[in-house]
Amino acid sequence: MQHGPWLASFERNDCGVTALANAADISYEWAYEIARASGRRAGCVSYAERVAETARANGIKVRKLTLRRRTLGRFLRERPSGRYYVRVGNHIVAVVNGTITDRTKPTKIVTHAYAILN
Repeated sequence: MQHGPWLASFERNDCGVTALANAADISYEWAYEIARASGRRAGCVSYAERVAETARANGIKVRKLTLRRRTLGRFLRERPSGRYYVRVGNHIVAVVNGTITDRTKPTKIVTHAYAILN
């Protein structure tokens, strides 16, 4: 399914789509299709676990990280390089080479994290 570059301007609750696009270095449209295939509906939130599994099924190398309770800031210090798809509370962010790709505070608790190995 083709979407124009305008797609992101009409979406809401698309943090999972944007995070996947940034972490895997793929287009927003491809990330949108992966999230849709995982069960995400337009305008609704994504589930990190489902999106990661669907991304793996679509050829993106994804590895789930086993983590103890830690803040996003500590996660950044422990992993200064690499690409990660990270769930913090009810939000999903990408971490690329130690940098959070949106305005999420580093005090948030990481609940799930996936390394993108592409």
